[in-house]
Amino acid sequence: MPVLKSDKLGLLIDTGGCPNRCAHCSVKGKPTRQMSYQEMRWIVQQFRELRADDRPFFSEIDVGLSFMEPDFRDDYRVLWDLQCELGDVEHKHGGLLSIWRIARDDTYLTWVKEKGGTLCQVTLFGAGETHDRFTRPGAFADSIEAMKRLLEADFAIQWFLVFTKAIIPDLDELLHIAEDLGLKERSERFICLGIVEPVGRGWNLEHLRPSSADLDLLPEFLRDRDKAGYGERTEAECTRLALDGKVSPGKYETLWLHIDASFNVFPQFGEVQTWYRLGNLRSDGPERIIEAYISDQTPGQHARFVMGAKALAQRYGNLESDLLYTPGSLFHRWIVQHCTSREPRRC
Repeated sequence: MPVLKSDKLGLLIDTGGCPNRCAHCSVKGKPTRQMSYQEMRWIVQQFRELRADDRPFFSEIDVGLSFMEPDFRDDYRVLWDLQCELGDVEHKHGGLLSIWRIARDDTYLTWVKEKGGTLCQVTLFGAGETHDRFTRPGAFADSIEAMKRLLEADFAIQWFLVFTKAIIPDLDELLHIAEDLGLKERSERFICLGIVEPVGRGWNLEHLRPSSADLDLLPEFLRDRDKAGYGERTEAECTRLALDGKVSPGKYETLWLHIDASFNVFPQFGEVQTWYRLGNLRSDGPERIIEAYISDQTPGQHARFVMGAKALAQRYGNLESDLLYTPGSLFHRWIVQHCTSREPRRC
């Protein structure tokens, strides 16, 4: 089971949803309501009041007030200040910014810089209509406008290219765009090529999962694994690793919990799905939620920590497949299959 190795807690709270409906989203990009400041304070207070042996159960709590696109709410500056007030950890603004807001709010990047931000990740599923099909109408145009504004404000840009069969025909066009923007001159490592995790909405992209043969279709610049940043293996290779006991469930020094707008709670390593649901903070309280986490009460945790990758590989592994996964992403897929009795889609 995921033993608590420290008394530190992280809370990632969905306070306002997301403008996008990204096809790889682990939380399904579902519509949500805007949570009130009072509700945010109440959530954190529940865990601050949790005690063991007459002492606080957690000595340090880190708080994040979004787990989809950050800074989407119009009161994003108030939320940042509230996040700093509610948590014990000092933050600088990281590389995940709101592309939607950059393209619309002329003051946003100045504010991000004041909060320590210097980098922005731009996720792309393809060029033009391809990208929009996987996110929302107008998303690619927003990304282009956002990148122009980022460069004008002297931000570093990191591309995350979602590697599916759909993006392959667009890669040359994307590299031309990068050249026009001067991204390659700024950094040789401006691109990270990543495989979709088969969780949440990403499950529906399994029919677009690339195979080892698709690596030969990549532009030469992206065939260098060190430059492109991908480390995927074939499903057959990952299955052999699991059968040999070389795929671990992961180590989690700090307990991070995801809390949705309905107060349902999920562990950091799982997707926001019923088989990982630890409970509801309103109806179950923090004690039962922490107990569910420690004792592996959810089907997803049981599959991950009790059964393990080797047992799941024996049941669901494929020693003939050349589809590309990381060992961890394939482990995720087996957990979904085990918890839902679903078979992955194939090309």
